[in-house]
Amino acid sequence: MLFDHLRNKDLLLIGSPFNDWMVRFFLRVAKGKRFSDPRDQGRLDYVADEPATIASPTIFFYEQKVGSTRIIPGNPCDFACELARQWRERYSLSADGDLLQSMSDELPRGYVFISYSHDDQSSALELARGLMAAKIPVWLDKKRLSAGENFERKLENAIKNDSSFFISLISKNTESDQTRYVHQERTWAAQRQVDGFVYYIPVLIEKLANVEHEPPQLARSHRTLLLNGRVTPDFARWMQTLLEEYRNSGRPKG
Repeated sequence: MLFDHLRNKDLLLIGSPFNDWMVRFFLRVAKGKRFSDPRDQGRLDYVADEPATIASPTIFFYEQKVGSTRIIPGNPCDFACELARQWRERYSLSADGDLLQSMSDELPRGYVFISYSHDDQSSALELARGLMAAKIPVWLDKKRLSAGENFERKLENAIKNDSSFFISLISKNTESDQTRYVHQERTWAAQRQVDGFVYYIPVLIEKLANVEHEPPQLARSHRTLLLNGRVTPDFARWMQTLLEEYRNSGRPKG
């Protein structure tokens, strides 16, 4: 049943978890033809992985003998992240309003809290989409403009007790005005930060000469540069590692 479905589809194998003969066997059975048989016009198979993993005999076989299977060299995780980014960009996956609308009104326990200035909403949503693509649950506050005292107390409690990590988006907007609401969120988060462990994660979404309005006790914390909120493969993998440690121990070490 599976191979019947695959027979008329383009295939993309991200990472090659099989030995050379297993990859050939899988593709041979999936297509129901010999590799030397003519292929349907426009139909191609792709294998994305490190050349050292695929091995040079396999690369030679596909590129020189088969012709209809393309090798995409490189780290398969990086390839998957870039593929997802381009797909979202082309097909406008989840418009900004839709993504915010899909957020629950209150922070679910264990989610990553993204603190951002309203003027940086597009970068915050870009960051959120990138992390969500890496299976990292995130939450953005969409009620700040109508927040009353009751909601503010709930938000403080959520930051101090319910969030797994706190990402502080730093920009010219957050640095231009110390009275912005985001600085209250960051004060609460800084109160939870413990030396030697990871919770408060400062992220620059643009290059700044100086950063002066982050909580004083975190002034020397390492800051990651993610221009316009675009998540890099390295940052996504780091967050995945932190989240796994959080789920196992509750407090990842820095």
